[in-house]
Amino acid sequence: MTPEAIFQTCSTIAMLSWLLLIIISPFWFGFDKLFIGVIITLLCLVYLWLILQSFSPAGFSDFG
Repeated sequence: MTPEAIFQTCSTIAMLSWLLLIIISPFWFGFDKLFIGVIITLLCLVYLWLILQSFSPAGFSDFG
């Protein structure tokens, strides 16, 4: 998979996870802790991996 496809997949998972959190969280009180602990952490690690793999150190000066 290309980095763009991985990013798009992660973004879709994040959007669906937010919807799931909004719908299920009021009824299942422990769900939000599981959700934050597992899914968001995994997405953050994937995004970090994509940034480190896709950008060169010279490109970081373009941020900000």
